Amino acid sequence: MSGPKISIYQLPEAQRRIALAQVQCDAETAACLAEMKGLIEHAIMAVQSMPQMAKDAELMLRRGEGDPEELKRRIAQCESLDGSVLSGLRQYQNEMRRATPLLLGRTSTRPEDLARKQKSLERIKALRAEVGAFSGEKNLAGILDGDAGEGLAAALLTGILGDLATGNAAEEEERALAGAAASLDLDAAMSDIAAAGSFDMLGAEDARDAFQADKDRVGNLLSSIIARSPDARLLADAKNALHTLDTIAGDAYLRTFESITVSALQKRLREAEKAHAALLADHRKECVRYAALCSFSQTAPVEFPATEEGVASMRKAIRDMESELVLQEEQRHISEAMDDVMADMGYDLIGHREAAKKSGGPFRNKLYAFGEGTALSVTYSPDGQITMELGGIDTSDRVPSAQESSALQEDMEAFCGDFAAIEEKLRQKDVHMETRVSLAPVAAEHAKIININDYVLDTGKQIPRIGTGKKRRRPTAKKALRRVDE
Repeated sequence: MSGPKISIYQLPEAQRRIALAQVQCDAETAACLAEMKGLIEHAIMAVQSMPQMAKDAELMLRRGEGDPEELKRRIAQCESLDGSVLSGLRQYQNEMRRATPLLLGRTSTRPEDLARKQKSLERIKALRAEVGAFSGEKNLAGILDGDAGEGLAAALLTGILGDLATGNAAEEEERALAGAAASLDLDAAMSDIAAAGSFDMLGAEDARDAFQADKDRVGNLLSSIIARSPDARLLADAKNALHTLDTIAGDAYLRTFESITVSALQKRLREAEKAHAALLADHRKECVRYAALCSFSQTAPVEFPATEEGVASMRKAIRDMESELVLQEEQRHISEAMDDVMADMGYDLIGHREAAKKSGGPFRNKLYAFGEGTALSVTYSPDGQITMELGGIDTSDRVPSAQESSALQEDMEAFCGDFAAIEEKLRQKDVHMETRVSLAPVAAEHAKIININDYVLDTGKQIPRIGTGKKRRRPTAKKALRRVDE
């Protein structure tokens, strides 16, 4: 039965779940670290700039520029932040570095590794909460919220994991989010200002001028909706309403138009801005997770727009990368288990290579000594397929002679029993055969010559070629050494 043996091996579902949980834990850890790093660094820069900000505010106050009360508030805030604030931020920065897991991005199937990573994540989350509480206590919320996108972008660009950069999307989204939040009460403010202005005008202008002032005020409200709208349908409706406003000639119609049409559009704008702010927050969160997984898998990131479709596409890409990372860990575990089994069976590793098939697909190949002048080739494909086949060793690509084919058939027969033992030892290491692709029989047409010049060889070992006339021998299983106290 011993021509080439092609099989797909898998780990138990429980171990794959452990690997997936580690990948997801790493991504969440990276996201939390990037957010915290950005907030701390931005706060440090803001605190360092406070003295100059206070001087600028004092100068504006002396010149009579700007809002005096706002300038006084800024000066008082700057003066209240002493050196202890900067020292506290530096301390959190150092604690964050100490809390960063050394194995971040390295996945295993061991439950103890998952438990260690989960514990590390909980510590980092707690530290992030401490940073938030500290910023609130020291009245840093305004500093952090005002332009926090830059801090987050800096965290992504400098990277805790390496290159986590995703362009300027996170920074632009953070600014848009802050802008949306800051503008929620703009309608009321504009209405108050316009109302005050129209009140002052009533004493000096006739009714026609007052009507035009009210019409201009409503037009400004509609223009604000058009400028701020994140929703295409709302934008179109607001533009139509602005065109309708041009046709209004009566005061009663204008009041009805404002109370019904414009008020409804303002309500829709507030709802749309709230939904868009939530969408931007989701997009920003997924961007950091996606960037972390790209770093782990050494994949070049692509940009996803801040839309529902973009977020959905990015989440699919995240799931695909998570699955790929789990597959990589599974194949690494299987490869290491195979190495252990081969060593236990007495097969010495004599060479390895990484190459591409004729179809262009990559593969890894390891060569183990089997007999005098023969070797066992084990080939790993990215899809988990493993091929084992025997061949004669030489330094050129050629077809074996009839005599060599006969000798190789003897080795094929001898390998049959070993193959069953190999799979049993793999099962003991939780590596199970999932699909049997092919079990070719012993036949002369399966005899082949392996060109060892295609491999990176272990220079410390002598590798005889087939047909050298030396006595052939079979590998013998190595006995495991046990400690006396076992």
